[in-house]
Amino acid sequence: MRISRLYSIALSLLLPLTTFAAVHHVPPGPADAITRAIAAAAPGDIIQLQPGTYHGTVRVTRSGEPERPLIIAGIASGTTTKPVIDGGAEPGSKKRNQAFTFENVSWITLQDVEIRNAWTDAITINDSSYISILRCDILETGQHAISARGDRSHHILIEACKWTQDTRVYTTWDWAELHHGVFKHYNGGIYGGGAAAGGAVIRHNNAGYGFNGLRWWLGEATGAQARHQSNIEIYDNYFHHFRDNVIEPENFTWNLHVYHNRLDSCPRGVFSIDGVAGGEIYIYGNTGRWDQDGATEVRAWTVYKFADYNKKETLNYPLHIYHNSFAYGAAFARGSKVRKADDHLRHFNNAYTHQGDSHLGLIEWPGQDCQFDHDISSAPFQPDVSAAGYETHGIAATDPKFVDPARNDYRTAPDSAARDAGKIIDGFTLWHTGRAPDAGAYDGDQPVYGPPFLYREPPGGALYKERPRIVRIFARDTTLAVFFSTPLEPASLTPKTIQLKAGTTPLTVRSARFPLADQTQAVLLELDALPADATQLDITFATLPRGLNGEPGTMWAADTRVVRIPANATLTGLMARLF
Repeated sequence: MRISRLYSIALSLLLPLTTFAAVHHVPPGPADAITRAIAAAAPGDIIQLQPGTYHGTVRVTRSGEPERPLIIAGIASGTTTKPVIDGGAEPGSKKRNQAFTFENVSWITLQDVEIRNAWTDAITINDSSYISILRCDILETGQHAISARGDRSHHILIEACKWTQDTRVYTTWDWAELHHGVFKHYNGGIYGGGAAAGGAVIRHNNAGYGFNGLRWWLGEATGAQARHQSNIEIYDNYFHHFRDNVIEPENFTWNLHVYHNRLDSCPRGVFSIDGVAGGEIYIYGNTGRWDQDGATEVRAWTVYKFADYNKKETLNYPLHIYHNSFAYGAAFARGSKVRKADDHLRHFNNAYTHQGDSHLGLIEWPGQDCQFDHDISSAPFQPDVSAAGYETHGIAATDPKFVDPARNDYRTAPDSAARDAGKIIDGFTLWHTGRAPDAGAYDGDQPVYGPPFLYREPPGGALYKERPRIVRIFARDTTLAVFFSTPLEPASLTPKTIQLKAGTTPLTVRSARFPLADQTQAVLLELDALPADATQLDITFATLPRGLNGEPGTMWAADTRVVRIPANATLTGLMARLF
């Protein structure tokens, strides 16, 4: 192992660093050498891997510090080839051949590595927090790509990674054997595991040819367990060719946001809310289509799958299903002998092209406190829909005219009946550009955005305190609406404490104000100018803002993309109050 020194420059999403960081160079060979380098490292240090293969398991037992993570880096300067961590195992259950294990650590970044032959889970995270997995290729391996457990496991970022299991999971093997038989070691997901606290951010990933996309489970949904796997964001991912379900929380989840994902060729239910207590769950702006593409299933069953009604837990708080666009089978399908449903559904402004003889569904729907309206369906509504008082403003037997689903273009044609067919949804709609919101995942040519993520304490009590982090930036002219994950102490963010750049262009912040006393997670920054081509900002803080909960802010997982509010938009709800 070779150690060199370099002066730490300011990272675009971190506070400027003023200390020296060591770079620990580890040549290919036994993975134990990486473990030893980590044990010798200090916060802010870089464990630099080289092109080649490392055999065995890397054990991460040393922590970084807030805003100074310990970094395990795959691609060195001047190279483009990711080093390979080979766990050395054949597929199977109850194996301990992980590529990486994180044990009782925090503030670690793992980036730009390839993982193979790591079973049963490729990466395990136990009682660890602020773990970032970036641009890693986890190929043909893992019941879970990342498995998290423990009350102290929270704030796990999975970003721009690729994960596959085996093409035969989708094309060849028997579903029952995969679900609970000889191939059950494939029954997992890119993120999953048991009773982790939550706080996960899963974005910009490409995951496919597996059994489930994401699956986490808890033994019970009451008492102490009613606080795990909470406050999770899943957005801007491409999920495809999954044999079972893509998004599958089990038993309990809390404050789950699933939006702007592409979900293709998943035959047995894209979303499985099967015996899940908790809420609220937001599913919006997602798109997808069914193509058999080698699957043993000839047709897709349903988009939303629920448990047999009154046989398992039901949601305690609403499930919001808004502005999704799908070209699949049924939206809500019955089982062959039972009624599958849930309570507290809010289903508005969605657009469906149903394949074959499928339709919206909702036949003998027994769920309580449910609302369905302003949706557009290519098939006629069944008699049960109108008999239940649903879809009084819905549009049936009408093609929503998606531009080109095969190329992932779910905008609707200018003459589509989906245009202006939606409703302003209380607590959700931020703006629209026509007479009313469009039905489907797009309003005009822009994806529909809902309220930014906001941390909510689960009913069983918090397992950690949320550090304020940037979750969304909206721009209107030269004003930025910057949203944090929890309310701020307004005095802690001023023009003197924040610096912005668009590329290499510094931006002058003239004022920072909090227009809503009851919504101090939102701050308006008035700029002298904002370049028209600015799509992302570099943000640094002289001092980090502080939350009303007393916690310092963080740039961990900050989403600094700029979302432009159209000039012709009619602002509603929270946006109308802010501006």
